[in-house]
Amino acid sequence: MIARETEQLVKELGRFLPLNRLDGITFAADYPEALQKIDRGKPGLKQPTTIDRDVGIGFGQNVLVVRDEVVMGRIVTDSSIGNAIISKNEQQVLWAIGLMSKLLVNVALTEMIDVALQGLLLQPIPDHENNTFYTTVDGVAEEYISTYMCATLGNSNEKTDDHRQLLTEALIGMRETVLSARHAYRYDGDLDILLEITLSKIRHVLFFAAGLLGHTGGLGVEAVPPRSELEDALVKTGLKLWLPIYKEDLEKFRLRLGRWESFNEFAAFNVHIERLMWQLGMIPWKTDEGMRVEIPIGSDAEVLMADLTASGLKGK
Repeated sequence: MIARETEQLVKELGRFLPLNRLDGITFAADYPEALQKIDRGKPGLKQPTTIDRDVGIGFGQNVLVVRDEVVMGRIVTDSSIGNAIISKNEQQVLWAIGLMSKLLVNVALTEMIDVALQGLLLQPIPDHENNTFYTTVDGVAEEYISTYMCATLGNSNEKTDDHRQLLTEALIGMRETVLSARHAYRYDGDLDILLEITLSKIRHVLFFAAGLLGHTGGLGVEAVPPRSELEDALVKTGLKLWLPIYKEDLEKFRLRLGRWESFNEFAAFNVHIERLMWQLGMIPWKTDEGMRVEIPIGSDAEVLMADLTASGLKGK
């Protein structure tokens, strides 16, 4: 019954979307394990993972695989999605259809990207700057497009609240975690660890912001209500004025759907990593040797002075 309902959904969406690259759909009782076991069809490709538990709960994703030298999309989801599709609860059905539709849009985007920029997908990124930063923004534009196209599916108001909550928590988490990691860096000097933590938290913000902006853009409603928790989080992180700029870039990308001319249109989102890093007291720039990051001591002057004062008091 799950297979029949899913097949019908694929058939319906296939009237509007190119779904020739759909490799299949897996409903897994153990979703994280299924991701680890999927055959990607090309040596050297890393196995996909689900989202960190401290950020949210993953339900499904479109995994790029290679079949007969053609890049395809394999949808892997938690079995709860399949059960929801055949549920007698209308809200559960709508939720599952919305999520599955979004994943199928991502399969369609796989084909659009591969047709427009043949040979780009699943290839290494040669430029060090792009390789360092692009892994952080990889997929954010597609997230914007898929949420935009599926905005009206399911309980729109509930999904809007969920998107806002996810971004709010991601902003707060980024600020608290990175400030703590930056403080630790002043003593251990391990820049690699600091950057790993920072880019991971920035990715969450960029991804959830893209989802919110796509969803609210598709509905034609405001993304950030005045005096909301989200607005407060944006103000505290210094990113309230940044969000509309990010939306503008995402929308420009969407309007070029299927007409992209180079990888640079995707890598252009790297600049948003820099903008978030600036607000976190870090200044990245490109040199002949690759990317460098400066972290002015003034960023932590207050907390370091507090450390020094506390140390002096203990000495007495």
